[in-house]
Amino acid sequence: KHLEAESVQVFAVSDVHTDYRPNMEWLGNLSSPKTDQGLSVLLLAGDVSSDLGRLEQGLRLLKDKFDEVLFVPGNHDVWVSKGPAGNQTANSVDKLEQVLSVCRACSVHTAPVSIKVTGSADGPYQVFLLPLMSWYHASWDKEPELPKEETAVFAYEGMLPFAKRWADFKYCKWPETMAGSEWPGTTEVAEAFAAMNAHWIASLKADRKDRDRVITFSHFLPRQELLPEKRFLVSPDLAKVVGSDFLEEQIRECGSELHVFGHSHIPVDMQVDGVRYIQWSLGLQRPNKDARACKPVFEQGPAKLFDSESGWGALNPTFWGDYYSENARDTAQTELAPWVKAHAELQRKRMEDRKRMRLQIQEESLRSQESQNRRMAREKSSLSNRVSDMLQGVVAKVSLKDLLRNSK
Repeated sequence: KHLEAESVQVFAVSDVHTDYRPNMEWLGNLSSPKTDQGLSVLLLAGDVSSDLGRLEQGLRLLKDKFDEVLFVPGNHDVWVSKGPAGNQTANSVDKLEQVLSVCRACSVHTAPVSIKVTGSADGPYQVFLLPLMSWYHASWDKEPELPKEETAVFAYEGMLPFAKRWADFKYCKWPETMAGSEWPGTTEVAEAFAAMNAHWIASLKADRKDRDRVITFSHFLPRQELLPEKRFLVSPDLAKVVGSDFLEEQIRECGSELHVFGHSHIPVDMQVDGVRYIQWSLGLQRPNKDARACKPVFEQGPAKLFDSESGWGALNPTFWGDYYSENARDTAQTELAPWVKAHAELQRKRMEDRKRMRLQIQEESLRSQESQNRRMAREKSSLSNRVSDMLQGVVAKVSLKDLLRNSK
């Protein structure tokens, strides 16, 4: 898609998860940056909803706020959790086609867009906006595992293995030809998604001039530096299901100056090897989920990345962006962060409470069953006594009749 405008503003957000009412309300309450002269563009980096109806509702809300919306699907968007009964296909490849169809109906772009900016004093130039399809693979995680003495805090009774807890392994269904999509998986699914970008990147490289700007965006993470170290994660195995090496290769190949991503629900805005990377995720707006970590996004709205009149936007303050600007990444440090230990302890207590509640319910059910059995036994005994009394009465009457007959 080729557009032209006197000026352009580019914004970004990810993981709006409209399945949650506060998130959908957030979309509806966003202010619009539309102007009469220029274009306002939103880059939406995946995870709107697994439900096609809510996906459409969310996209239409955003299309009302911005002149143009570009979208790249995330893992939740290709879930097939509801199956045919929920108007969903049997596998996630077909679901992806349904998602793209909804985007077309909403006039939301899923292919690259170039905008010719005509209002620059130095002459016109292009702003290229490139969505990069992607999927994660476990081999993206190159950092060492935490020692068993540290991860022992996660090994409490009732704690399911990560592969059982990660919903994608249940709700994403891939064709049999895409082997290796189960835990821990191979790179086949990630390679298949990356291949969708090849012709777009080749076209961009052929058209780009020196003064042009390139912004890319994906749902998944391109570099491990964008994810906190394992000792900081409440689920250290998260590193196995968030990133793709192919993404970083493609970002560098097309000369991207800024890359937007999502998925981990950990806002970050930082420069790495000459490229700015930003995750500006709304996350699950619930107290026990992402409401605290994603509070800046909830309060400020989509991040402004670029304005043709003032240039690149300033880095947004984020906890992890600020932390790593002052502290080197150190995977030799393996002691779990205090909040990780506290979370594990809370989960352990919850599991114990659930077990205690199940036992209590079982005991109450057993007592109820025993009480019912005793009541039934009493009723049976009472009935047996009444029947016995009736039979004795009948026998007595018969005996009296025989006595009277014999006396005659």
